[in-house]
Amino acid sequence: MLKCLECKTELPEGAKFCLNCGTKAPEELEPKAQESDPFRGYPPVLKPKEVAEILGVGINRLYEHLHNGDIPGRRIGRRWRISTKLLFEWLDGKAS
Repeated sequence: MLKCLECKTELPEGAKFCLNCGTKAPEELEPKAQESDPFRGYPPVLKPKEVAEILGVGINRLYEHLHNGDIPGRRIGRRWRISTKLLFEWLDGKAS
């Protein structure tokens, strides 16, 4: 739900102006709401090539880290998949 930028009143869906102070309603979500997205715009599960691009490392180096357990990932058959949430928690230093 959107809030007025001036008086912080919650605005009904589709409102063009704040009912309390008359300020024009914001068109997008506030930045804090966007930053709280644990996936940061990525799909919930990533392929190794996508993770290598995010981290800026070569694919072979990424596979080394996956095999060693340095980077959180799971093998499904012969393929690696990486949870986006776990990857970003690991990057932020929140993962164990």
